[in-house]
Amino acid sequence: MRPVPYQMPEVTGFEGQSVLVFEVVDNQGLAAAASRLAEYLVETARLDQAATVSEELRRFPGDVGALAARVQVQRARGDATGVAQTLPSLLARLVNGGDRFLPWDRRVSLAVVLAQEDQIGLAREQVRRCLAEFNEKRLRSLTTGSLYKLQVLTRAFDLPIADQRLRQLAVELLPAELRSRL
Repeated sequence: MRPVPYQMPEVTGFEGQSVLVFEVVDNQGLAAAASRLAEYLVETARLDQAATVSEELRRFPGDVGALAARVQVQRARGDATGVAQTLPSLLARLVNGGDRFLPWDRRVSLAVVLAQEDQIGLAREQVRRCLAEFNEKRLRSLTTGSLYKLQVLTRAFDLPIADQRLRQLAVELLPAELRSRL
């Protein structure tokens, strides 16, 4: 199961209520599951819990998805020292093809992390690879935050989603607030 970030709409009488949403997914390795959990916790602003998961991700020093998730958590927490220590390991893994078997949603997260860390050429290449494997099922598998950030990157790199229907769906899946920011 994979946690899905979801913010309940504000409805009178339900103030202070919360809901946890999970998606049933194919079997996933421990590194991928923990990476997805870390991303979920960052998106839902549970940064202390994300830091705990990030520490668990240290068990996977050769996993590109785990390294990218760690950088994402460190960045969200304002831990520049942590980013400076983790990013070189991530970049070294990429040079050696460590992203070869990366799950598609983890590749999107990797592209976002690389762009945030000013690794523009590498980020652009990851976005290209994401778009080469783009389909509706994968599009719908992204968290709202990842979907938004992917679209920001496709626009920044002038790499549009080729299929008009999928391009429109990608926009429609975003909440109105994020749609207006595109």
